[in-house]
This record gives sequence, structure tokens and C-alpha cells, in this order.
Amino acid sequence: MKGVFEMKNIKTYTVKLLTLEPNHIGGKDKPLSDIENPFAIVGQRLCIPGPTLKGSLRSQLEHWLNDQYVEKGVWVDELLKPCIPSVRLSKEEEPLVSKRFRGTACKYEPARQKKGRHFQEGSDSLTICPICYLLGAAGLVGFVNVPFLFCNERLEEDLYSASIDRATQTIRGSANRPYQIVPPNVEFTGIMEVLIEDTLLGWKLGNKRPLVEHPNADNWLINQKSGHWNKEKVLKDLLIERLQSIDRIGGYRSKGCGKIKITVTENDKQE
Repeated sequence: MKGVFEMKNIKTYTVKLLTLEPNHIGGKDKPLSDIENPFAIVGQRLCIPGPTLKGSLRSQLEHWLNDQYVEKGVWVDELLKPCIPSVRLSKEEEPLVSKRFRGTACKYEPARQKKGRHFQEGSDSLTICPICYLLGAAGLVGFVNVPFLFCNERLEEDLYSASIDRATQTIRGSANRPYQIVPPNVEFTGIMEVLIEDTLLGWKLGNKRPLVEHPNADNWLINQKSGHWNKEKVLKDLLIERLQSIDRIGGYRSKGCGKIKITVTENDKQE
């Protein structure tokens, strides 16, 4: 119900992605087709899946936080360290922890699930990184609903990838692999929703959330070492500008694919 009884204030944005080069976002293989690497399709429409866009946004946020808040190898505020969104780190990721990342994925863990484990006050295990604050952590939703982006174009033909026999300098007979791409100048569009305020939960974007189990989870917002955070700064620095800074997406980048341009426009109507 709207008006004085409205419990949620949600702002919407139109996200447009324009391909500047051929682009390939891998979709599900179809056994009855000769295409081994189809483009992503939902409901017979080509799309940039929400998880793909969200992953690119997370990557931009990781790089931006490290660029803005690390001085001479030291974090201005340790609470701004992003997590690595995985429950288990790879061997390559392990050296990144402590210097560039805080560790495995952020999670909101009620006391009854701790099973006797001790958590030190102020430790990373009790805080949520800025990226998971925005996009959600395990056991705790975020403020942003990253959309699927769709277009109305149709794929007219497939391309083939070939491998060269190094000895004869000819194409290997069994190396042709068909794959689908969309051409340049194709526009994908979707609507992104951002929760500005939930009066029932007492949540406001840019403010600490009243989380009973981990009351200090969002302390990075009030630590003055990194400047004054508020709704406008979170929207501008962590969301809008980071989305618009994504310049490549998808696979086959070594074959000239992937360059894009994203624009984000605030919609007048709020839902």
C-alpha cells in the first residue's frame, strides 16, 4: 500500500549496456544444436545475466576500494577491505588475504549457529564489507537488485574458432568449434532497484543497519578515517560510477570481443 503506509522506498534506475565490439556471454549448451558455445538466452531473448553483471560490478568495486583506500600498502580503514566471495580460497587467492582482502565471503551468522565458537569484538567475522553491504552477504540481503539486461536482437549466424597444426600450418580437422556472438552497437537494457529505506526493518541506505546479532556489522560507514559516508556517497561512489566504469564483459576477449559502455539513468517514478 502506498502513501503514509508505505514501508519501502525503492528507487529505480535504467541500466543500458551498449556493445562496442562483438560480445559473447556463455549460455547453456543445447544437445540438439550444432552450437557448442551459445549466447545466453532467457525466454528466447538474448540477455546479459544478472549474476554476470553483478560479478563485473563486484570486480570494479574491489579494484576501486584498493585504489582509493590503500596508501603505501596500508589500508586507511581496515573495515573497507572487501571479502573474497567464496567459502574456500584457492592457492592463488590465499596470498591476497590480509594485504588486499579480508578473507572468505562475508556472512551474517546468528548466535545460535555459532556452535560455541568465540568471536572477538571488532574482528572481521563480525563486520560486513562495503561490497556485501550493497550487494548482499550470506544470510543477509543487500540494498541493490542487479538486473538481467535484455535486447530484442536475433543472432543470424554463428562463428567458428579454428586451431592451427603447428607442424603443417593448416587448420586442424577436428578443431572447428561453433560459437555465437552479438555484433557491435547492440543495446541491452534492464531496470535496477535500489532500496533507499525500509521503515519496517529500520534500514536506510548509507546508514548502519540495526542488526541484533552483529550490531557493529556496518561500522565502516561511521569510521571517519575514510570520510563521511551517506546515501549520496554510497550511490555515487559504490554503485553508479562503478557500474559505468565497467568497460568489458563476457568471454573471447583475446579474439576481439567484450568491449562495452554502460550508462545508468535514474527514473523519476519510484515504486
